[in-house]
Amino acid sequence: PTEERRVALIEALRAVTEGKIFLELESARLTRQLAAIKEKNGDIAEAATILQETAVETIGSMEAREKTDFILEQVRLCLGKKDYVRADIIGKKIKRDRLIKQGFHDLKLRHCELMTEYNTHKKNMLALANDFLSRFNTPSIQEDPALWKPALERVVLYIALAPYGKDQQQLLNRVYKEPKLVSILFSMMKCLYAKYF
Repeated sequence: PTEERRVALIEALRAVTEGKIFLELESARLTRQLAAIKEKNGDIAEAATILQETAVETIGSMEAREKTDFILEQVRLCLGKKDYVRADIIGKKIKRDRLIKQGFHDLKLRHCELMTEYNTHKKNMLALANDFLSRFNTPSIQEDPALWKPALERVVLYIALAPYGKDQQQLLNRVYKEPKLVSILFSMMKCLYAKYF
């Protein structure tokens, strides 16, 4: 069908499934399809609004991976819409330690990227350090030096830029025990020496 007819069909099906508990999963999937069409047409604000209508946390028949992916999509569209308050609220629904236990490392990395965008906007250096530390501690990142080195460098940088306090000191002590830190500090010192001497 044409896109107009497809949108009309999706909206009709959403109207039919609205409020029916046994069709929550199907309704959420239809909502996501409609939001994807709106985003493809350049209407990110409308796509974000449509996707936020669905509270996937309450859908019992949806698997954990799909739920997390749905929430991450809501955060991404909120950030695209520049609605940072909602992005923060929705982003806090996801707990990284739970993603690790479930083995959803790819979703954890997506969450880190989205929260990095949010924390960069808020200029929250300590949160940025935590985002990159969480990225650094992901098994797939640990395997590749081209991925873990930049992540660890950013952890060190953002800890240094974070305001002095108890949280900064705790994070600094945690990172100080990291064995790979020596190679990062050596390369950073080498760069500084080459630049200034």
